Amino acid sequence: MNMRKLYPIFFVLLLFLRCNSAFAVIAHAQTFKAVGSGTSLALGAHTYTAGNMIVCGADSFRSAGGSAISSITSAGDTLTGPDKALTNGNFRVEIWSKYNIAGGSQNYTVSYGATSQDGITFFCSEFSGMGTTKTVDGAGASASGSSSSPASGSFSTTGSNALLIGLHSNGSDRNPETINTGSGWSVDATNGKETNGAANLCGGMEYQLNKTGASYNGDWSLGASFSWTAVAIGFDDAGGGASFKPYSLPITGVGQRE
Repeated sequence: MNMRKLYPIFFVLLLFLRCNSAFAVIAHAQTFKAVGSGTSLALGAHTYTAGNMIVCGADSFRSAGGSAISSITSAGDTLTGPDKALTNGNFRVEIWSKYNIAGGSQNYTVSYGATSQDGITFFCSEFSGMGTTKTVDGAGASASGSSSSPASGSFSTTGSNALLIGLHSNGSDRNPETINTGSGWSVDATNGKETNGAANLCGGMEYQLNKTGASYNGDWSLGASFSWTAVAIGFDDAGGGASFKPYSLPITGVGQRE
């Protein structure tokens, strides 16, 4: 057999095997949810993977007017934010995040300082493949209205590999309320939505993975028309992918025949 003819094929195969990826493969790991009221709300203790990213979205209602989050923390992590937020009368929605989390058992807690909330719905989602340096991609978008179609409005990202997050709350008093994501969006089937409007503040947190720079809209659909508040933002993977590993082939034996 003429090995010289096969050499280019071997080179391509070995190069492919040695290259893990030029980009991160962003993946959703898990989502947890808590509902309640008061000046703070804890998600409960869960186990996370060190080095991953955590994104938390908090919907709140206060009859005296929507008020801002003062902190989101756990024993090992302090999130920064808001990455995107909007107050709509008595309602407020906010997205906070942290790259390169501590991992292990963590109980993320959202705090409103001394300002008690009449209702809080708190989502936290863990993602892998997001690197170590927080990089918000673009300005995001926010909007409010009254209809069966909550939407953040158009927003753009510029990076080559982004995680997109959309968050909304709505004023439904029904149980269950129908809440569906817009086209292209995903939501955790168990904890990504709160549909019991009779007892809690309805809303949801959706995501898109591995998106290129383009224009997006954090949209939803409800079972009926209600007041709503929606925000969306993008995060760059910040070099979360494995680095390119070139492979040097030995030249010994080139042209030898079996």
